[in-house]
Amino acid sequence: TSISDETSIKIPIFLTFLSSIVVLGSALGLKETMHQEGHDALEAIRSSLRKTKEAGLWILTTALPFGILLAAMILDSVIRQFLTIASAYWSVIELPLWTFGLVASGMSLMGLFVPRLARWLADRNSPEYNFFLISAFLTAGLFGIGHAFPFWGILPAALLYASMQCMSYLTSRYLNEQASSERRATVLSFRGLATNLSYGAVSLLYSGVIAWIKADGSHPVDLGRKLNEQEAVFVQALGWFPWYFLFTLGLVVLVYRFRFRKKSP
Repeated sequence: TSISDETSIKIPIFLTFLSSIVVLGSALGLKETMHQEGHDALEAIRSSLRKTKEAGLWILTTALPFGILLAAMILDSVIRQFLTIASAYWSVIELPLWTFGLVASGMSLMGLFVPRLARWLADRNSPEYNFFLISAFLTAGLFGIGHAFPFWGILPAALLYASMQCMSYLTSRYLNEQASSERRATVLSFRGLATNLSYGAVSLLYSGVIAWIKADGSHPVDLGRKLNEQEAVFVQALGWFPWYFLFTLGLVVLVYRFRFRKKSP
């Protein structure tokens, strides 16, 4: 008995649904504990909102955390958008379907040593230096995936995976070092919210680029091999990734410098 492609695609969705039911059941079983006598639910909500406001103001008024959030937003969003469409990319670079899972697992295994490299960078370089270093590697990877080299296209994709893992370690480390213990969890939640919002925005932009390319009707992609229309549209959309990233990189640098520009005495 064999499993069709249509069925195999639905299996991860079904497993995710089952795990979400387990998580929902566990969450509903949690009980709120009262740390102080008379500390009612309304006061707990007020305290939580106050801490959230304080953490948000601290991020906006403190140079390094503000810069870290900006950096995380532009790095995370473009890489996550690629990860979302990675299976289409593996197909375009002519990897066999059965290797997709192996490639994804291999990329994940880089997490065994990339954080060690990130720790080495954090110990020896400034946050600004590490940010521009990762940005350089990411830019190289984005230009590389735009060429969709058969098989060898794995290498620029690996740069994107490594950049993501390195960025995750560095942002967590820097924020943990900067934030006090009582606001640390809230600050990390702000990071998650900011990166999710930027990822959502990039996803909408990517959909808009795809729609624009299709409406334009011309797909001038010459990779030295024949592509069907869907593949040609996809590869042309990949070509926009590095230019988008370079634009947002320049934008956040300008925003950061304007926000924390030094005033002359």
